[in-house]
Amino acid sequence: MKKNLVFILFFFTIIAHAQIETGEGRISLNWNRVTTQIVLEKPDSNYINRIGNDESVAAVMIDRVIDFGNFPNIFQEGDNLVKLLKIKVRNAQQLNIYFSKFKLPPNSFFMVQNELGVFAGRFTDLNNNALNNFAIRPLSGEEIMLEYHAPVGSADPEIEINQIGYFFRETNEIQSSAYCEVDVNCVEGDLWQDQKRGVVRLLLKAENTSYYCSGSLLNNTSRDCNPFIYSAEHCVENSTELNLSLSIAYFNFENTTCGEESAVAAQTVLGLKLRASGAYNGGSDFSLMQLENQIPLEYQAYYNGWSLLDSENSTGVAIHHPQGDVKKISTYTSELVTAVVADLTSSAYYKVIWDETATGHGITEEGSSGAPIFNQEKRVVGALSVGSSYCSKPNDPDFFGKLNYSWDRQEDSSKRLDVWLDPIDTKELSISGSYFPCDDSTRQFIPSNEIKVYPNPALGVVRLYIEQKVSSEINLEIVSSAGQIIRFVDFKKTNVLSEEIDLTPLSSGVYFFLISVNGKITTKKVVLLKP
Repeated sequence: MKKNLVFILFFFTIIAHAQIETGEGRISLNWNRVTTQIVLEKPDSNYINRIGNDESVAAVMIDRVIDFGNFPNIFQEGDNLVKLLKIKVRNAQQLNIYFSKFKLPPNSFFMVQNELGVFAGRFTDLNNNALNNFAIRPLSGEEIMLEYHAPVGSADPEIEINQIGYFFRETNEIQSSAYCEVDVNCVEGDLWQDQKRGVVRLLLKAENTSYYCSGSLLNNTSRDCNPFIYSAEHCVENSTELNLSLSIAYFNFENTTCGEESAVAAQTVLGLKLRASGAYNGGSDFSLMQLENQIPLEYQAYYNGWSLLDSENSTGVAIHHPQGDVKKISTYTSELVTAVVADLTSSAYYKVIWDETATGHGITEEGSSGAPIFNQEKRVVGALSVGSSYCSKPNDPDFFGKLNYSWDRQEDSSKRLDVWLDPIDTKELSISGSYFPCDDSTRQFIPSNEIKVYPNPALGVVRLYIEQKVSSEINLEIVSSAGQIIRFVDFKKTNVLSEEIDLTPLSSGVYFFLISVNGKITTKKVVLLKP
């Protein structure tokens, strides 16, 4: 969602209750064994055509109560009882599910998959929460299958669906943005590989629709890795507390390499709480949310720094998810200036004009709303509010609500940032970003560009190469795209590390090399292609 502007010159641990996908894979080929199918009518075409004029809308809701927990057991596999159900909505591009009840007994698991074998799950009793609700991220296609496994004799689960998200746009998530956009893993993003890991795609739920926005994790002066997400107020203005608890934050949703059009598997956390916000008109159009659950370490999230200073904004970038697409980057090289924008508060917004770069001409679109804009010190100074940039008019300006305007102007703590981002009242004007743990600045860090993994893509054996003096042991974790730890290797301290890593036993796909030096982790993506 980006507010379109008619421009007038005058913006460590996996914690229970998160949306945890253990990534252990399909354990059965049950697709053709399903005997129960529910076929739902798609929403009214006139309604879809009408609502489709709002490009921020990603999906419309189909209201349907389905008590899957009380479905009869379809068959038995070994010592497990299995429940299966297919749900089909004709002509859907993607489907996702919202649960009004979700409580799994111990030793059971639940997953959802589409006909292509792409799945969300496996979910366990770790996903139970106090609200007894849940949501599943979208899967492509017009048909999905719910699959539940539990040992014989287990208590019945509570699994009740009350809404299904119907994604109606004929676009692919990885190709949905405009042609001039620049992938964050193109050369323009080389210097922003840490900061990008703090930018998230948000699938925000309203009563009858869902929509995409962008946001950023922010560090705070306590440096305790509290998972605050900074975005735009207009992104959440239609969301209730319950709807936000069913909204989903996506981490590391990006192409593996520049323009490759093959994004890594989803890494998600379910549930947001609104902490502070300021309106579009009369404020700086900001929101500060907090994830209801800690971020799994496997995601290697980066808590971005921020600045209240106007003097450090001569160059920088915005990183965002236009149209809900994989992560993109837009670049500016002229000073951010305070601008008068229509009827908005004049001192609350920065005006930015994007530059053409080597790969394209980054702009912003619907879904970019809330995206952070970084200054030359790689600190966040605002969030996208409104704009008029398009590929056909790339030099038209966008406007970002100023972070410093939202800092401490209001008495009400729900309308200011300092209460949350400076909880110990340090009066700091800027802070740097950090990986987890946020409070340890002594850890040695090897920049991503100083670590080589080749060949990449690989057919089997790769070489890990680090040409840098290292004062401690080096640890390597190989993690699947679903977050499963595949292998752990220790290397002795050395001035130059050059080691062969055999990936031959693994299946084709995307893997992450988590290279740790004294606990500080750098991540490299490796694509494995098997003949």
